[in-house]
Amino acid sequence: MPQKLNVQYRTAAEEFARKVVASLGEQVNSIVLFGSVARKRATKESDVDILVVGANSALEDGVFDIAYEVGEASGFETYLSTVYFTREEVQELVRLGSSFIANVFEQGVILYDDGTFSGIRSQAIGAS
Repeated sequence: MPQKLNVQYRTAAEEFARKVVASLGEQVNSIVLFGSVARKRATKESDVDILVVGANSALEDGVFDIAYEVGEASGFETYLSTVYFTREEVQELVRLGSSFIANVFEQGVILYDDGTFSGIRSQAIGAS
């Protein structure tokens, strides 16, 4: 059962990433799966944790709307829990030594990246 759930959740995350990129285009920098689904340890109570890095905070509502749409399409069997930051906010989290962003760097699975996430992660890992 966990394998089937992981596939279901991963498919929903990939669908979300496709829709976000199609809708918001170049304004989206990175989409990263993290948490239990990224670690392949999801249970039926799991949500699908996704970090979205975008050009500005005005995109946040659009990202949440797409997450809702993907959840609704699954009959709400899959709940997408999105976290939205700008590039600058991610860099500030790194500067502050955030354990959240460190965990995403360590365990996250990149679904889409224009080089922003991987670049910040490389700089952060190189600096530590």
